[in-house]
Parts: sequence; C-alpha cells; structure tokens
Amino acid sequence: MNKVLGKHHYVFFFISSKCLKITAYHVADNRDTQSAVTAMIEAVRTAKPDQKSTLITDGTPSYPAGIHFINFFRMRLLKLTT
Repeated sequence: MNKVLGKHHYVFFFISSKCLKITAYHVADNRDTQSAVTAMIEAVRTAKPDQKSTLITDGTPSYPAGIHFINFFRMRLLKLTT
C-alpha cells in the first residue's frame, strides 16, 4: 500500500517469470475486481502472441473474480468472431 496525494492506494504488479521484469502494473485506490482485471489484461497483452499465459497471484479475492471475468469475456469474443 502506498500513499498518493495523501490517500492510500494499492499497486498491482505482474512480473514475468521468464525475464524477471515487471510486465504490467496498475495503481488503484482499492483492491477490487476491476483494478485486478485492468492489471491482468495489461500483463496478458504484453506477452508474445504465441506465449501461454499463466497468472499466479497472492490470493487476494479480486484475482479469481477477475480471471473469471476475463475468461467469460474471451469466450464471448470467440463466439462472436466464429
């Protein structure tokens, strides 16, 4: 948790296990699902197109809900494009 303009904020970091670099981060005033989704989408977007993405989290409840949202959204996109 960090302070930004005197208010507490959270930083969502995603680090590549391959190159050990930060691939995505997001600063938010809470740890809700939308904040987690924003960071996860950015992390997946920065991966190579043919790379399989595996997200390992610290167990914050917003991550499983975010993964569920992303999977649901991707399934809808696949159905719309086929």
